[in-house]
Amino acid sequence: LPVVYNKKTRTCRSVGVEIVDMTSVPVPRRQKNESPILEEYTFVPYDSVHDSSQDSFQKIPEYLRACNNVINEIGKTWEKGVKKQQFIVERIHENGLEQSSADEVSENHHLLKSLKLALDASNTSKSKNNYLFTSYLEFIGTDILNNALANEDTIRILLDIIFENSFRKLSVIEINNDFPIILTIALEITEKYNYTPFKESILIGHEAVQIDEEILEKHRIEILSGD
Repeated sequence: LPVVYNKKTRTCRSVGVEIVDMTSVPVPRRQKNESPILEEYTFVPYDSVHDSSQDSFQKIPEYLRACNNVINEIGKTWEKGVKKQQFIVERIHENGLEQSSADEVSENHHLLKSLKLALDASNTSKSKNNYLFTSYLEFIGTDILNNALANEDTIRILLDIIFENSFRKLSVIEINNDFPIILTIALEITEKYNYTPFKESILIGHEAVQIDEEILEKHRIEILSGD
């Protein structure tokens, strides 16, 4: 490939790629008895590196279908169409996932819990329904839907894209309002896979955010109040 180097500006250009502030070092003349070394570089697509577990692939669609079942029952009780309120979920193939039962409710299924309570209280007052909605908002941060991106598979792909398009140290700020802290996951990934460390890490959070002081101190995360 043709390469152009400007000594005065210390800039190297080749096929659309530009390197600035480059220091040139004369290469010693190779002896005749030395064989040249061929270097090979291969680009590996993200989808062949990051493969989400089958378990994580199953949880979200099953949860959405369980919520849809309860929403459908609420629609029947209120005699209203609820198709627009339901989640769009792909159909299950014959060898695919089994549909979750709405009776199987885990601790992080707060939306499903609220929908079931709304179904049971469908004939109660409007103030009762408002109370159910407020109760859901208190635990919205721990619902499985709001934690869907808080995993190593997703965060690592995002970091790959960020660091491949950045050429200097970055600072990161997370603004959190009672949701799982993503910053600690990102910092653990940077250490595990030898990414360039962040220059500065800041967490702005509500007092309700659950904070592990030891982890924050370990990763040198600065905490600012969001109140």
